[in-house]
Amino acid sequence: MFFMNGPRGWGRILTSVKGGQNVGAKDVREFKAVIDRERAEMGLFICLKDATREMNAEAASFGFIETAHGHLPRLQIVTISDWFKGRRPALPSLGHVSREYFEPGKQTKPSKAKRPDPNAPEFTFTFPSTKADSTVIHFNPAAIRDQA
Repeated sequence: MFFMNGPRGWGRILTSVKGGQNVGAKDVREFKAVIDRERAEMGLFICLKDATREMNAEAASFGFIETAHGHLPRLQIVTISDWFKGRRPALPSLGHVSREYFEPGKQTKPSKAKRPDPNAPEFTFTFPSTKADSTVIHFNPAAIRDQA
């Protein structure tokens, strides 16, 4: 997963999903090595069963990272049970960026056109609506075309 990391550019979060019976601290250590090797900012370890004390200690030993979205754990363990109970990891805002943007050779130089490209990645504005149901509205100004 990619996230916009303010002036630091783009950040990357790797994910590992384990569902076997013998998932343990060794799997977390191996995933930490992959995160380092790939130079990713964060990792998300998703497993079927509850993490052991050793797994949690291994993840905690990886420390924290400063992002444009705050101080976040560098490696987090989430179980499927946690996920379905609504307990989510603390992740930076992923926003909407098309997968094609990250394919080699697909990046284009900024256009000199007067209208912004609605597919260009950029932060969206989020604000609560005035409706009684507390709806949150996401607004991307670049997606609005000139009416002229």
